[in-house]
Amino acid sequence: MKKLYFSSLLIFISFSSFGQILNIPDANFKNALINYNCAHIQGQLIDSDADTNNDGEIEVSEAAVVDRLYIPNLSITSIAGIEQFTNLYYLGCENNQLTSINISSLYQLNTLFCSNNLLNEIRLCGTAVSWLDCSSNPNLTYVSVKNNVISPLLRGTNVKTPPAMILLNFAACPALSTICYDEGELEAVQYTIHFTSINLVTDCPVDCFLNFENFKAVNKFNLTPNPASNILNIDVPSGVTIQSIAIYNPLGQLVKTFTDAILSSSSSIDVSALKTGTYFMEINSNQGKTTQKFVKI
Repeated sequence: MKKLYFSSLLIFISFSSFGQILNIPDANFKNALINYNCAHIQGQLIDSDADTNNDGEIEVSEAAVVDRLYIPNLSITSIAGIEQFTNLYYLGCENNQLTSINISSLYQLNTLFCSNNLLNEIRLCGTAVSWLDCSSNPNLTYVSVKNNVISPLLRGTNVKTPPAMILLNFAACPALSTICYDEGELEAVQYTIHFTSINLVTDCPVDCFLNFENFKAVNKFNLTPNPASNILNIDVPSGVTIQSIAIYNPLGQLVKTFTDAILSSSSSIDVSALKTGTYFMEINSNQGKTTQKFVKI
């Protein structure tokens, strides 16, 4: 149970009026985010809930600093709103009642465990997933693991060709008929399914190239020096235009914004007024959104 202190609550309520609240229609999903220690927040040592300002809502800024989310066994039927968790690296949503899952905006997602659900299809396009367990989904008919992510090792096997998936589990998916994969992944996919009744193809209906390019672009911002005392430099990749910058403290509170004159290929911002500590910089660009940590000294 959360410990709420009256003075802090007043501050948080005041701040929340300025935050953008996520629409999370599934009550069980929202309850987990607010009341369970299901999230790992960037910069924290232990898991907590995702409602860092304790206002009973999940704001865009709060979602942006979650890098791992574990929500199994909660009778969740929808994780709509997950698309705003743009820095999510790990998602575990096993043993729920999900019929669909849209993760195409989660460019940094590496691990997806979604076994024991009611999913009809899974598409990894737009993600960096290399660990996938979608076993025991009786309604699953189509999976696309095509996301241009090639890993050098398939753990626990002797496969020598470069498979994309470190873990790939399709067990107990009796309706599964088609798997679409990246070029070069065939041996890895064949090794992990162990049966031949599935149609293996490479011509997926959706081309993931553009999504993957965005994933690479939004993760190339380099902050220097870090830690910084006065000026923080942002090296911007070619072809990327910064549209706005927001700086949040570890509680998800917005402390500073930049919207003008931050459009050059190499930008500098003044952080001298910030108190000493850890902060999260949310960078919005023409190729997506990313959040990066920096330290003010």
